[in-house]
Amino acid sequence: MGKRASKRIPVSFEADLSFGNVTYKAFVVNISEKGLYMIAAPGEEHFASCDERTLTITFQIPSGRFLKFPCKEVWSGEDMSGHSSKKMGVEIQDPPAEFKEFYKTSYYKLKNEISHDAIAVIGMGCYYPGAPDLRSFWENILARRRGFRRIPDQRLPLSEYYDLDPSAPDKTCANRAAVLDGFEFDWIKRGIPKTVVESTDIVHWLALEVALRALEDAGYSRENIPSDRSGVVLGNTLTGEHSRSQNMRLRWPYVKKVLNAAASKRKLPSDLITELTDTMEVYYKSAFAPITEDTLAGGLSNTIAGRICNFLDLRGGGYTVDGACSSSLIAVTTAATALSNGVLDLAIAGGIDISLDTFELIGFAKTNALTREDMRVYDRGASGFIPGEGSGFVVLKRLQDAYADGNYVYSVLRGWGMSSDGKGGLTAPKAQTQALAIRRAYGKA
Repeated sequence: MGKRASKRIPVSFEADLSFGNVTYKAFVVNISEKGLYMIAAPGEEHFASCDERTLTITFQIPSGRFLKFPCKEVWSGEDMSGHSSKKMGVEIQDPPAEFKEFYKTSYYKLKNEISHDAIAVIGMGCYYPGAPDLRSFWENILARRRGFRRIPDQRLPLSEYYDLDPSAPDKTCANRAAVLDGFEFDWIKRGIPKTVVESTDIVHWLALEVALRALEDAGYSRENIPSDRSGVVLGNTLTGEHSRSQNMRLRWPYVKKVLNAAASKRKLPSDLITELTDTMEVYYKSAFAPITEDTLAGGLSNTIAGRICNFLDLRGGGYTVDGACSSSLIAVTTAATALSNGVLDLAIAGGIDISLDTFELIGFAKTNALTREDMRVYDRGASGFIPGEGSGFVVLKRLQDAYADGNYVYSVLRGWGMSSDGKGGLTAPKAQTQALAIRRAYGKA
């Protein structure tokens, strides 16, 4: 039986290549037991074919030591970008013991990484307050910039709804929030009829846009995504505030009865009541889009994921999960489980929330969940939270598939866990059961 072929494994580190008195940079992307495969950036005078030339390679291994030994260029690939770089492979005739140990360590590290159903994050997308893309979000993190501000009147007129006392009827004690602004869905670019857009909650369009950005970040598009075994898992609660406000249009008959009863109580003439009612109906309904065949699907939470699947022609499944504040995390763990079980080969997972309306802001005030001070997360002095909104998505794959397909891996998910509080209050989380979820995640990893 012939000798087993050397396994090539993915790596990523810089190296110096020396040829005579010239040294240039290279980025090593794969190693085997007797070779290295890299992207090199020599000067133009070194692009001529130099098969079998002897080079010296120098690089640092994780222990901090530098390895330096001769190798032979056995092949070089085509130019990758004009005259700036090329692919090449070198062979080590007599690998030193240090390199053999480095290869062995790297091999077993990789083997451990791709075992236990490890999941790779290969793409990301976001739209948050003050951060409409990944770059600005990262800049905000580095600058420790906060996104909270006084709630604009366009979102909630504080003169009508704010009261410092959280127990004040029909009032909220929140006057700050992290709110989105500036998002406009390009329905022409996406090829979606304007009437559909107007009849649909904006959460559908923001979710679609952010999901497409994450997919693009992962190197995929409508044209090359594997449709049959790709799916969408989305975390969302109560669709969005547009849907809830839109439902008010259908409450006009009740409002009309109240108006007529109040006008009759004040003994207004019947013809004046009729005129007032007709005028008010026009004003009342002018704020809402007409009810069409697209309204139902456009106001449901479960169709947000379905709309992404529809746009991308994905047939692996798409659905919404709702676990309140943990919905997006549940979406990620659900997607990771589907990948681990082989149900999906690629998953778009994330969450979206645009629901800072009176229902939530006043409701949270009555549960004493909103702080009137600064928010102190995971602190003994925590007194509640400040509400916010936004959307974020990740693209997930099994780690071994990501390596095989050459995807960039942002991070690796090795374990995940979930728990619920059991008996007790519905809105106050328990530290003990949160710790249980953490232990389960570590246990799986």
